Amino acid sequence: MGKFFRNLDWMLLLAMLLLTSLGVTMIASTALGELQNYDLAIRQAVFALIGLGLFFAVYRVDPELWPPLSYIFYGLAVAALVATVIYGLEVRGSLRWIDIGVFRFQPSEMVKLATILALANFFTTHNMKRLKNVLLSAGMAILPAGLIFLQPDLGSTVVLALIWAGMILTTNIARKYILIGLALVVTAIPLAYEFLQPYQRGRLLTFLNPGLDPLGAGYNVIQSTIAVGSGGLFGRGFGRGTQSHLNFLPEHHTDFIFATLAEELGLVGALLLFVLLGVLIWRILRALPHVSPYGGFVLMGLFVLIATQAAINIGMNIGLAPVTGITLPFVSYGGSSLITLMVGMGIAAAILARRTREDVVDEAE
Repeated sequence: MGKFFRNLDWMLLLAMLLLTSLGVTMIASTALGELQNYDLAIRQAVFALIGLGLFFAVYRVDPELWPPLSYIFYGLAVAALVATVIYGLEVRGSLRWIDIGVFRFQPSEMVKLATILALANFFTTHNMKRLKNVLLSAGMAILPAGLIFLQPDLGSTVVLALIWAGMILTTNIARKYILIGLALVVTAIPLAYEFLQPYQRGRLLTFLNPGLDPLGAGYNVIQSTIAVGSGGLFGRGFGRGTQSHLNFLPEHHTDFIFATLAEELGLVGALLLFVLLGVLIWRILRALPHVSPYGGFVLMGLFVLIATQAAINIGMNIGLAPVTGITLPFVSYGGSSLITLMVGMGIAAAILARRTREDVVDEAE
C-alpha cells in the first residue's frame, strides 16, 4: 500500500477533494427546505466516490499506455456525441444528454478529456511547422466542437476551441500560422453570430447591457450579481442565501453555484475557492518542464480546461462573461463533469508520479 501512494501528489489530491467537498456542501445548502435538492447532494456525493475510485484506477496506469489508446477514446467520445444528436434526451430545447437509466450521461464532458489526450498524441508525433498538420489538429477539435454546437452548447464549443489553441501554442508552430489564425477568428466572429440561436444572441446582448431585458435574458445576470454582492465579507451563512432559497437565482446548484457560494460564505468563501483552484493549477503547471512531451501536452490541456471553465463560470456569475451552460469545475452539480475531471486529475497524478520516479533515478545515478 505504501508503494501505491509513494509518488502521489498529495496536494493535487487534497485540492481536488476539498473543491469537491465544497461543491457537495453548497448543493446541500441549497437543499434546505427543498427535498429534491437533498437527493442532488447525495447523488453528487456518490458521483464523487465513483470519480475518486476512477482517479486511483487511472493513477495506476502508466502514462505511456495512453498515447496508443488516445485515438480510440477520442473516436468513442465523438461517436457518443453523434448518438446524442440523434438519440439524445431533449431538455429545455437542448440535446446534451443520453439517458442510460441510472443517470443522464453528457458526452460533451467526456469529449473534452478525449480531445486533450488525442491532441497530445498528435502534437507529440507531428511537426506543427507544417500547415497540413496544423489544419489536421484543428480538424480534431472542430469535429467534436461542431457536434456540440448543434446540441446547442456554445460554452463547451468555446472551451474545446480554447483547449486546442492553448495546447498548440506550446508546440513549435510557426508564428505566421498564429497570426493567420487570429485574423481568421476576428473575421469569423461576425459571421458566427448569424449561426447562434435566438436565446444565445439575447444572452450576448444582455451581457453588454443586462437592463435591455431585466425580466428575460438579463434576469439571470442581474440576480447572480445581486447574490454575489449581498454576501459581503463573511456571507449570510450556510443555508441562508435568500437569492437561491427564494428561487430568485436560477440554476443555483449548477451554472450559478458560485453566486450561491458567495452569498452564503461571502468573500472569505470565494477566496477559499480561488485558493483551492490556484493550488490545483499550480501543481499541474509546475511540472510542465519536467515531464515527457506527451505528458506536458496533457497537463497543458487539463490546465486550459480547468482554468477556462472556472473563468467563464465565475465571469458569468459576476457579469463579466455571457451566460453559458459551463459548470464550475468540481463544484457545480453534474456527474459527467465531476467524474471526467477526476479521471483527468488521475491521469495528471500519474504523469506527476512518473516525473518523480525519473527524478529519483537521475539523482541516484
